Amino acid sequence: MSKQTDAIRLGAQPLLEPGEEILATVIASPRGSGTAAVGGGPVVGEIGARISGKNVGAADEAGLIVRRNAGLVLTASRLLTFELAISFTGSVKAVKGVLSAIPRERVESITSKWNVLSVKTGSGEFKLEAKPGPAKDFAAAFAGAGAAPTAQE
Repeated sequence: MSKQTDAIRLGAQPLLEPGEEILATVIASPRGSGTAAVGGGPVVGEIGARISGKNVGAADEAGLIVRRNAGLVLTASRLLTFELAISFTGSVKAVKGVLSAIPRERVESITSKWNVLSVKTGSGEFKLEAKPGPAKDFAAAFAGAGAAPTAQE
């Protein structure tokens, strides 16, 4: 585990429901937000902002709030986003609180292609940017978790 993963796990665990355990964590941002922030001129920044806005909207339709440098947390029962305090060097300083959560059974798939996490729900798909290794690990944890438990189980 990385220092980022450990910091998110430690800060998020007290904010979860009793008995809920974290399967995976990653720092993620809406796809396009990195391009919008770095810029490269007004045209490139605008393209990034549009892509980011599209992904923020799609995540919102799924019931999740995603922001730049948010914590994405997977448990056996939920997919959550957390507001993080990030240092200038990119380290997680603190987990500030839960931004949103959706039941795990509403998430159809989470896949990783290089630094992009694609999250598919019944309402559509949205993409997040993350570091390639942690993104791959997060998607693998989702796949390894198997089917989400249902209310009858």
